[in-house]
Amino acid sequence: MKRWISAALPVVLYAAAIFLLSAQSSLPKTHVWDKAAHFCEYAVLGFLLARAIHLVTGWNLLRCGVLAVLLATGYAFTDEVHQYFVPGRDADPLDVVADCLGSITGSTAYAAWVGLRARLRGLPEASRSA
Repeated sequence: MKRWISAALPVVLYAAAIFLLSAQSSLPKTHVWDKAAHFCEYAVLGFLLARAIHLVTGWNLLRCGVLAVLLATGYAFTDEVHQYFVPGRDADPLDVVADCLGSITGSTAYAAWVGLRARLRGLPEASRSA
């Protein structure tokens, strides 16, 4: 149970922070920086999701990464729907694209991090000790 909580809590807190930011009607928006912000925001989410899935399930890193990207992209879609109903905000399909690309980068970064830690410790890469 402790492993599950330590894996899931960062994801839940970060997703809540994304939701709260999305509910703000007066965030400044410039097109290029907006997409970069979405990319970075979801790179972190992709990393955290891949980590949580890997810690809880022990699946191989590719499977964890694919599921993390699917979950993050699904959340990005619901986030845009949420923004559609927030005064002063809009739903932009290109935000979902930036979010998806960010989550791919984040989940790949997690796999690279696990691989690096494993090599430094002399462990197999898919080890649950990540």
